[in-house]
Amino acid sequence: MQPQNFRKIERAGDFNLVPIINLIPYTPDSSGSQNRPDTLNILPLVLEIKIYEDILKPFLSGVMTVADATNIFHTTPISGFERLEFQIMTPNIENNYDFTIETGHPLHIYSIENRKQISQSAQAYNIHFCSQEMIKNRTNFVSETVHNNSENIVAKMLHQHMGSKKKLLYDTTFSRNKFVLPFANPLTHIQHISKKTQSFHHKSGRYLFFENINGFNFRSMQSLMTTNQKNPRNPIHGLVYRPSVPHLRQGGDEIFTRELQIISEYEVIKQFDTLRRLNHGVFCSELVTHDMLGKTFTTKSFNYRKEFELNGKLDNNSVLPDFPYIGEAGFEHLPSKRYFRSNTKDIFEPLTQQRSEGSTAINLLSRGSTTNPISTPDEDDMVQSDGSKDGLLFDDFMLRITVPGYLGVFAGAVVGVEIPKLTDASELDEQLSGLYLVRSVEHILSMEGKGTHVMVLNLVKDSFRTSFPKTDANTFDQTEVFEASINDMSDI
Repeated sequence: MQPQNFRKIERAGDFNLVPIINLIPYTPDSSGSQNRPDTLNILPLVLEIKIYEDILKPFLSGVMTVADATNIFHTTPISGFERLEFQIMTPNIENNYDFTIETGHPLHIYSIENRKQISQSAQAYNIHFCSQEMIKNRTNFVSETVHNNSENIVAKMLHQHMGSKKKLLYDTTFSRNKFVLPFANPLTHIQHISKKTQSFHHKSGRYLFFENINGFNFRSMQSLMTTNQKNPRNPIHGLVYRPSVPHLRQGGDEIFTRELQIISEYEVIKQFDTLRRLNHGVFCSELVTHDMLGKTFTTKSFNYRKEFELNGKLDNNSVLPDFPYIGEAGFEHLPSKRYFRSNTKDIFEPLTQQRSEGSTAINLLSRGSTTNPISTPDEDDMVQSDGSKDGLLFDDFMLRITVPGYLGVFAGAVVGVEIPKLTDASELDEQLSGLYLVRSVEHILSMEGKGTHVMVLNLVKDSFRTSFPKTDANTFDQTEVFEASINDMSDI
């Protein structure tokens, strides 16, 4: 099965599926070849395919809904070690899901659920599948000492210990570490290393490891949203909410680009969560460091407003209004989370890399060399800003939209969204509109008729197009009835 976009696009949501969906059991080919697996084409049985990508989940996964009148459980051994191969494309673009043995990477079946009879001679069930690396991660353990840049350690975990043949896309790291890895799965080590890694080009230390249509990614959160020059990344797709749009035709050629951009449905899953922001120290936090030799404590405060101005962001205005709260203090002066650390690393593992203040320039004394054993970034530069970014982007402001399917959009990409005001459709809602990071993608491919492809995108953002109103007036103090008394209820 060679990759080919064999059908020209006719409408938004079209997709090309090579006419084979092979279920591959562990048994050899019935022809007698011991080196080729047996295959069963289940394409006529498949009703729907869903494929999931998420920057917070390390592996691709999905589910295939099947209506089976042939009873493949009696003709093919199904035990949980089967694989799937198929290939899906959007006409006219290069991106495609290639899960074939010849040119791509097959998927593993890990579960069959909800099997029920739907007629006298047919049954329906869901086949759950995932990347092969998810299975291999569970069956491999690593216990060794590693000394390298973080991206090289992660590549070793992926390619050597998970046996992956897929490419790794990474954001160059500032970290050259020496780890003694205990007996654990490769993914456990990757997640630990991610917490100890700082970007070469960004101050961010919030690294993510995830898989999308392009391969595996080891990227800092900042690199997903902004370029190395701290400018917002150009959106790969523009999306516009129009509740009712007629089918367009000009000179016999349909304007598919515009139709692909139409948001058919949107939902603001969560607009904000103040308590969660405070629990994560989004606006202000305090880092307490214990000097074991000097028996002293030092503290360092994090100020969201200062960090917002220094770092790159998707839009120009912060999520924190400028107003006094509790006297003259604002949220950014009230630590809502405290971090604790010791200076052990500073004593035994001195830095060999230093950052130029106020710039991205780095003096690498031994990058790529083994002469200087360790060059670990200072935790002071990461833990507070990472906690703030984490609390602001994950499960805080989230927009869910439904659009025509298009394999040019993937988890970790930046898209532009335009949503009109409810009161005036000729104007944009400036808070809902703007640039978003694609946190997750759900591709839904219906096999009925000619087939339709729909995407459900979960989008997050760290800033707004317009700012909140600014005021110096304190509307919080001395505005309530004073009832701070203590009442004995024993005689009542």
